[in-house]
Amino acid sequence: MTSNQYFEGIYRAHRPDGNPVSGAGWDIGSPQPMLVELDRRGAITGTVLDAGCGTGDNALYLAKQGYTVTGLDAAPSAIAHARSKAEQLRLTIELAVADALDLTAYQDRFETIIDSGLFHTFANTDQARYLASLHRAARDGARLHVLAISDMATGSQGPRRLTETEMRGAFTDGWVLDDLERVAMSGALPGEPHSVDIPSWLATAHRR
Repeated sequence: MTSNQYFEGIYRAHRPDGNPVSGAGWDIGSPQPMLVELDRRGAITGTVLDAGCGTGDNALYLAKQGYTVTGLDAAPSAIAHARSKAEQLRLTIELAVADALDLTAYQDRFETIIDSGLFHTFANTDQARYLASLHRAARDGARLHVLAISDMATGSQGPRRLTETEMRGAFTDGWVLDDLERVAMSGALPGEPHSVDIPSWLATAHRR
């Protein structure tokens, strides 16, 4: 089973009713607090891409703040959930099924790109392909914010725990790493009964 099939199976098992998807610890039913903080800091500008948007909580939050937002996910059922939420909220937003490793159709579109929990699902080789794909989708000078679980997180199940060395070494070939912060991601790791603050990285880079 591929990772895309895994995620699609989780989303498909629940009808799109606006509620968090059980079994999906990353689907917390609200925007990530760190994303809200980035908006408060003024770190989100212009046209926005939410790469791996899932059921859309982050993308919909930004659309509600007045940004022009595109949310993309490889799982069709995730996009069905996101569209249902957008309809309930009466928000205008572009939501589409797409492979984050090939964003040719979105070339030179975005001034801000957010990634909340997608980067850490890729192996090293696919991380490089992914960042190259985002580079093509970004405009010159665009900012990229990546929220990924760090090696300070407990347990061994679930997504990769990334070290500082891995994070710093990933942003090459057209990306300049501006900042790397230790932050928290809200969610539930496998075996956790409820959402907690998961030790994570927030990487901010710009396209050169």
